Amino acid sequence: MKNLYKYLAPFLADTFGFQEIIDVTDGMGILDDCSTYKGKVSRTDIYEPYGGSNLVTTWIRMGDVISGTKSKILETFRSRERDFEPSFVLVSTAPVSMMIGTDMSDVADAISNESGLPAAAVELGGHKFYDHGISETLLAMAKLLVEPAEKIPGTINLIGGNAIDWTGENVRAVTAWAQENGYKVISVWGGHEVSENLKQAAKAEINVVTAVSGMTTARWLEKEFGTPYVTAVPFGKSYSQLVLDAIKTCSAPNVPANEQQPKVLIIGEQLMSNAIRATLNLDYGIDTVQVVTFFSFDKTLAQPLDKRIKGEDGLIEIFESGVYDLVIADPDLRVLKPDGCKWFDLPHGAVCYEFDGQPLPVLVGEGLNNWLDKRINK
Repeated sequence: MKNLYKYLAPFLADTFGFQEIIDVTDGMGILDDCSTYKGKVSRTDIYEPYGGSNLVTTWIRMGDVISGTKSKILETFRSRERDFEPSFVLVSTAPVSMMIGTDMSDVADAISNESGLPAAAVELGGHKFYDHGISETLLAMAKLLVEPAEKIPGTINLIGGNAIDWTGENVRAVTAWAQENGYKVISVWGGHEVSENLKQAAKAEINVVTAVSGMTTARWLEKEFGTPYVTAVPFGKSYSQLVLDAIKTCSAPNVPANEQQPKVLIIGEQLMSNAIRATLNLDYGIDTVQVVTFFSFDKTLAQPLDKRIKGEDGLIEIFESGVYDLVIADPDLRVLKPDGCKWFDLPHGAVCYEFDGQPLPVLVGEGLNNWLDKRINK
């Protein structure tokens, strides 16, 4: 049966992406669902203690299928608002509520009219992956919060980087990297941030998209406020310098493309994988590298042999279609590992459920080289 997962655990769903973003803001999230969501969803992030969630659920029951869930969502908001004292509210569907068909925009308007808080709906179904949830949540926040403003030279927003893809420490390290290189960071979309800074995002001279899940928001900000964007994450010694040059000139980092038979396969978030590939090329002379992902895939950021794969069958086809000397991917994917190739564990918070190996280190700048040196030189 196509797309049946026989060896891999299911990847994090879009509702967990919604939770991850809500949890790093001063907002409140209401998920119209029949179950609760608990715990830190970024399983590889050991650097940041889990401080609880800003997400609550409505606990849908059988009778709600007939009566609808609007009143239950409003009751949930009224009973829990004091616990969070939020600056804004996002409400979202889940698999059951999506089928019930509650008008979530109407619910958001009712919350806003009653409380005076900005509120918006995020339409999710629980059937897509975490990155879709992140993308839709960031976009909803942008549409809800960002206010028109004059541009300030030398300022940027960082959009998309999140603890599921990278760990919270890497999100903070990218922010520090930008500041050390002379940029004032107006707001961070995907890391810990307050709504007051998010509101001022239109002041930024350039948006820097650091994960593909930030692309939709960057494109909206460009359309609404004329803010151009650069798409790259500064992982790797030489590549981070190219990213800095790209920000200065508002252009794409210039990395040679590969059309030869790939010998190295990277499986992960597309921009992070692109940075690893560029570093292998620029700093190690390894230029036969292919990037594939289960998650968001933007063709404008891809090289000719890159692709998005669907499920285990797609991964098996990739492994059977080429002879790889090295695979860089989450350790849970090792169960399908081809014979005769090396494997570097690249933990991903949406994939690995029980990971007890080395956590993902800081990869910004030379951090990626340090991580690669320990493995390549073995």
